[in-house]
Amino acid sequence: MNEQALLLLERVRMAKKAYRLSNNLIAQAANMSIGTVTNQMQGKYHLDIRVLMAILSLCNDLSAEWLMRGRGDMMYQVFVLQNSVTPKK
Repeated sequence: MNEQALLLLERVRMAKKAYRLSNNLIAQAANMSIGTVTNQMQGKYHLDIRVLMAILSLCNDLSAEWLMRGRGDMMYQVFVLQNSVTPKK
């Protein structure tokens, strides 16, 4: 595997850990066999786009930009304004 593929795999592993995703859950979401997903997670084969899409679909606030390119934060920041005040005109 080249360096970019290894970095992508490392981010996938980080996301799996952060979201507590099992290979079985990813395999079901990707409509793939668990053996294939496990082999990809072990670095035996390159990651399939179906695996990446399954992870993104299972993790609503996971940043695709971070997962694919390593840019930005892993999770989208959600800001909730409580008791917000409308400025006077």
